[in-house]
Amino acid sequence: MSVFDGFVTIALWSAACVFALSLGMMVLLLVLRTVAVARRRHLATLAAFWRARFAGAGGRLARVSARDAFSVLNFWNDAVRAAAANGDAPLDAGPLFAVAVSQDFAGLALTLLRRKDAGDRLAGLTTLGTLRVRAALPAIDASLDDVYGQVSLAAWRAAVRIEPVRLPAFALAIARHTDWQAREVEEVLREIGPEPISAPIAASIESASDAEVLRVMRYLILCEPETARTILRRVLAAREDPEVLASALRTFASSMLAQDRDVVRPFLAHPIPFVRIAAIGAFIPVCVAEDRATMLALLTDGNSWVRYRAAQAALDCFSAPGDESDLRSEVVDPYGRDAITQVLAERSAASLRGFLRDEIPPPRRSSAPRRKANDLRVEA
Repeated sequence: MSVFDGFVTIALWSAACVFALSLGMMVLLLVLRTVAVARRRHLATLAAFWRARFAGAGGRLARVSARDAFSVLNFWNDAVRAAAANGDAPLDAGPLFAVAVSQDFAGLALTLLRRKDAGDRLAGLTTLGTLRVRAALPAIDASLDDVYGQVSLAAWRAAVRIEPVRLPAFALAIARHTDWQAREVEEVLREIGPEPISAPIAASIESASDAEVLRVMRYLILCEPETARTILRRVLAAREDPEVLASALRTFASSMLAQDRDVVRPFLAHPIPFVRIAAIGAFIPVCVAEDRATMLALLTDGNSWVRYRAAQAALDCFSAPGDESDLRSEVVDPYGRDAITQVLAERSAASLRGFLRDEIPPPRRSSAPRRKANDLRVEA
């Protein structure tokens, strides 16, 4: 056999292999597409059936298969959240609880909790916490230190819903977990409510390191105002880290009262500029006439951002509409006057934009008239 014949043979076999591989991939794609469509239709039917039952519709309930446990429990948890958002009756007084009990959703949740998939475990933990299944606590405790932050947070949520006495431990866990999303932690704390979380959050801040305090400080706005003010006063008195002090001052701005002025005033002269800026922001809600000289003095600060924030505070606290120029004339320092001018220009531009938005309707979009299909055809 010549070299050419060998080349032709190899080419023919290569073409046959490529054709077989392409055909196999087409068949596999068709199978996967068919399976995906069937799965989507199954989920749509499943969702319609169970959501109707969760809403109290009559009809026979079906046994939940192991394959559908994740989907059904997710549908149920979504229905529970929607009912809570709408202010419906407590869970144990409606059809949602009746369906969960009759279908042994707690048992399904424990089954999911034993799986390796993180999504399955999340659905199981959420269900067990909502149903407050005390017998599931050993399984829940095993997930408190899960490698996935969402799973460990879900485990803590379930644990504190079942045993509220664990709230102090949960507050300490918030301080130490760097893998928890702040938004998700906030949702859990809002769900629990201000009164139960206030003392544990305050206690965790007392014993936390500076880095941990920064993680927990943001949640003080969810606590009772008096508790938040008390712990913030202690932080400002006992801590020295500039970032902690600035964070505490920014948080203080939402709950500060007149009696807290003496606590915040020393930080207006702090050596770190961003601490002075935070102190100015905290001082604005309780600023009085006797603070005028202090704010005007800050307009001579060596840091431009401090001067800018002081200009905002001075205009907010010590000027009425129309007499802003009088305040500007009191400032001797040219940089301080520039800061006031900048703030006034920004506010004037913002006011003008608001006026234009309110008074001038948006332009109507006009489009060229559509031509008939053959209008542009050139006839021979």
